[in-house]
Amino acid sequence: MTSSRMLIEAGSRFQSIREGAFGNRRITYWRVESVSRRSEGLDHATLVEEQDPTNIKTLAAAVLLDRRRFLPADVVAR
Repeated sequence: MTSSRMLIEAGSRFQSIREGAFGNRRITYWRVESVSRRSEGLDHATLVEEQDPTNIKTLAAAVLLDRRRFLPADVVAR
């Protein structure tokens, strides 16, 4: 699965940034476990949280390319 800028594949790492208590940011690191194409034709990525491997979620791959929600793990969040 590709975009014009990035390849999402098993082993890719991303960081999500969410607002925590009192406006503090919480950065969470995720590793792509697998990528699959669903029946509706959309690619989905199954992610495992690196700090807590029991936390697993599946998202549309396009969500990982939304820089308001995720950044590649090698990009520094500001």
